[in-house]
Amino acid sequence: MKRKNPIAPLIAWLGLAMAAFQVVYAADGNVVAASQRHGLITGRVSNAATSANLEGAVVLLEGTTFSTVTERDGTYRLRVPAGNYTLVGSYTGLDSQKTLVSVADGATVVREIGLTADVYRMEKF
Repeated sequence: MKRKNPIAPLIAWLGLAMAAFQVVYAADGNVVAASQRHGLITGRVSNAATSANLEGAVVLLEGTTFSTVTERDGTYRLRVPAGNYTLVGSYTGLDSQKTLVSVADGATVVREIGLTADVYRMEKF
C-alpha cells in the first residue's frame, strides 16, 4: 500500500490561505493589508510654559485602541488607518489637550502638543 505525502496537502492549504491576503509594502517598510490604508501622525509633546520636551507623555486617539508614549525628546509616532480622529495628549500634573486630526491615505500629519496647567497661568493684577 502506498503512503500519501502529508506535506503536499499542507503546502496546498498554505498556498490558498496566503492567496486570500493581498500584501502591500508601505513607504516605511511595514506590511499593510491592501484593504486598510494608513497614514502617520507624528509630532512632539512639550510643556507649553517651560518649552521642555516631555518624555513619557501619553498620546492617543480618543475612542480607539491607538496610543503611544513619547520618546526621550518628546517625539511620538502613531501609524493609523486613514480617517478623522481626536488626538489627546496628556502628562501627569498637566492638563490634557485635545485636537482634531484628519489622516489621509499615505499622508504624514504633524501635530505639536503643548501641555500646560493652571499653576502656570497668572491672573491679571
